[in-house]
Amino acid sequence: MFYIVINIIFCIFVASKNNDYSQIIYFCSLEIILKVIIIICLLYQYCQFIEAENKARFINDQNQPEIEANILLYQSAFQFVIAFSNQSKYLWIKIILFYCSLSLLMLNVQVNQSQLPICMCHNSIEDQYIEFNYSELKCLLEKDCRIEDFETSSFPYLKQVTLMDWPLIVILLILLFARVLIMPFACCFRKLRIKEYQHSYNVIYKQTALSSGSFISGSIIFSSLVKLIVLSLLMVLTKNSSCYVLVASNLFYHILIAMVFNQIKYTINSEQALEDLCYKNYQILIDSILWMNNFKNTFFQGGLILCLIFTSVGQSYYERSDKSTNIMNYDIFIEFDCGIFQFIMLTILIYKYIIYQNCNKGRILVFNKYYHGSNQELSTNQSSFQNQSMIANSRIPTQPNNATINHQQTNRLKELKFLSEEQSIYKVVKHITTEADCLICLEQLTVEQANVVSLKCHHLHMFHFECIKQWFQHQTACPTCKHEYCLN
Repeated sequence: MFYIVINIIFCIFVASKNNDYSQIIYFCSLEIILKVIIIICLLYQYCQFIEAENKARFINDQNQPEIEANILLYQSAFQFVIAFSNQSKYLWIKIILFYCSLSLLMLNVQVNQSQLPICMCHNSIEDQYIEFNYSELKCLLEKDCRIEDFETSSFPYLKQVTLMDWPLIVILLILLFARVLIMPFACCFRKLRIKEYQHSYNVIYKQTALSSGSFISGSIIFSSLVKLIVLSLLMVLTKNSSCYVLVASNLFYHILIAMVFNQIKYTINSEQALEDLCYKNYQILIDSILWMNNFKNTFFQGGLILCLIFTSVGQSYYERSDKSTNIMNYDIFIEFDCGIFQFIMLTILIYKYIIYQNCNKGRILVFNKYYHGSNQELSTNQSSFQNQSMIANSRIPTQPNNATINHQQTNRLKELKFLSEEQSIYKVVKHITTEADCLICLEQLTVEQANVVSLKCHHLHMFHFECIKQWFQHQTACPTCKHEYCLN
């Protein structure tokens, strides 16, 4: 952040030195705005790191399970930074940082490739050409004056601005893609594996998730409406007809986003989820709503695919105007914002809400909601539909058959006790003091289910017996801490 502040001060200095050239003023102003946004995002993450540090320093009954679950991450600063900043609640922070990084990269490339027209008039006394601050039209009307194009990077201190930007761009992109870059080698080198940060759920977070989710949804709706106005003006002002398909696909995308997040905002404000874990943080809340199986989400998924097709077609059809020598022009905005970044965002959204959803139906958390006082549970795994229906029905306040339940619990406890004694891996959990979830199926662990076990590596590493039994058929390590077991 200190380095970015120095960059901002230097940009102000360069703008004051080249205050006669509007293009350089625009460039420096945009650089300052982008860097201020980066500082705000980094400052927010810094505050979150301070909060995590305070939790680790002052351990109490509330945060002790979270500290113990992440004890391996505290042994490496690099792994902790990557795992902690990779939590789902920082998704929009990472998208904003990614957008600012690409914008700075685009601006720096444009400065090195662009030229600025300067009015040069001949001075008969000194017999040389002197620079004048004339407009192009006035310059052409003046006697002994002509317009010459100069490389933008040759202006005072402008090249130094671009050189100072490169370390910032590289560091931000490396931090954003660190997990992606490490994953291809993780299967070959176990030391490179980064465990996900386990954030313990607390009912206090529910109200925070609701207010944050509503605020984020409102902010996205507002930004989409602003983008709609800007893009509409852009289609009117630009003379490049090859951009119409690209800009039109961008308009449809922002209309789609505004409609979807308006529905999300309505859902957050008017409905209540059956599963408390939907309120773990605002991003999980938004994801669980978008993963629901209904017509609106199906329309959203189809709209994303349609936008990706038209964006690809528009990008291939789009051509820059012949005259695009300025640093800032319509063509640069269309090519970057409507083309490159739009394509990246659509790819991320399609992966998250179409590919990932269909490939991980047993692991995603779906927003199960109350309808007029009656409960309705949506299945996240079709193969275990009957088991999930039994769990959903067990949550409805009905009068249970105590004899049947006691008989099932006794048989299950005997089975678990036998396995615990024979393999010394499982241990029956009779009392759960903290709210926890099975990391394999993501269902909440309750003693009433009579199938909760913990592994010997740690008493907080608890799972459903059937889940961990199936897990050990394919894996030999604990899902939480990766402790290896010798299984016969």
